[in-house]
Amino acid sequence: MKKTFKLLWLAFLGWLGFQLIKGFKFLSTFGKVLCFGAISAPIEKKLLPHSSYALLFSALEFDLNNHKMIGEQATIKLFGRFSAFDLVVPENWKVELSGTSDKSDIANDSTCVDESAPRLFIEHDLKFSALNIHVEPKAEPQVDDFSKTE
Repeated sequence: MKKTFKLLWLAFLGWLGFQLIKGFKFLSTFGKVLCFGAISAPIEKKLLPHSSYALLFSALEFDLNNHKMIGEQATIKLFGRFSAFDLVVPENWKVELSGTSDKSDIANDSTCVDESAPRLFIEHDLKFSALNIHVEPKAEPQVDDFSKTE
């Protein structure tokens, strides 16, 4: 009985090790992998044609308003487990989503309908995560109205 239990225990440890190695190989296909942390903004001012981020128990916050897209389209691949993604996109970019989400919240508030606009494709694989895509209106300069006098 002890030998059987020992063999079962070794088989379980072997299976667990195999699953971990398979998981690490999968995560190594992403450009940035983050566990228990946060990314606040990409350093480059140009959005690469293909970017990928894998987050585990982490947060990603990008403001892409000051970024220029190389070409007519760009793809961002997101993989998240227990994570939050917050993307601010320019109002003249068309955002298209595809992928899977399990027990996750996805909000896309971008409203560009121009078919000739630059396209941002977001491919996602999310579990227990949140993806928020929104457009921040450009701040209008404040002008003091001196025409009113008392």
